[in-house]
Amino acid sequence: IVAGLYLLFRFGVVFRPIIGDVPRPWTVGFPENLAVAAAAAVEDWRILLWPAHLSVDHPVRFMGWDNPAVWGGAAIWVTLAAGAWWALRKGGRPEGRPYATIGFGLALAALMRLPSAHILPRMETVVAAERYLYLPLAGVCLAVAAGLGALANRAGRETRPYLGVVLALAFLGGVRAAARGADWRSPEALFT
Repeated sequence: IVAGLYLLFRFGVVFRPIIGDVPRPWTVGFPENLAVAAAAAVEDWRILLWPAHLSVDHPVRFMGWDNPAVWGGAAIWVTLAAGAWWALRKGGRPEGRPYATIGFGLALAALMRLPSAHILPRMETVVAAERYLYLPLAGVCLAVAAGLGALANRAGRETRPYLGVVLALAFLGGVRAAARGADWRSPEALFT
């Protein structure tokens, strides 16, 4: 009943047309919405792996399945799902605890991105944005941390060089996050 009331409110009250030249997302069909959501995955992973040229939103144009970005994004979603499935299956064994954590992290990343992918139907024209990646990033970080922990256990005492690299990357990521945080201090700073 609660889900029904929510959907009624969401599509009955909040569902307003967007003014301007941008196509209304709910006027296109499910295959087109799926294609745009797939293409947004490419931009999502670019933001996660190389957070340069950040913006409040990253517009992804309405595109069909003939665009290479759509197929690249579809490959990312399939790889994420297959990796999560493989790791969760391997994690069911007694020695597979790190794999279970990796699989859970990958599944968390995928599942937390789905609601903001706007596949059914999209309410906004912005499909890729930094704010959509906060919870999926937690899953990615969990999977990476479990993977690095498993590698460290295998390497034994020879982890000091790797630890230095991880700490340097974490420091650089912190510097980038601090610089980006200053952009969000006020609306004027955000949009200039």
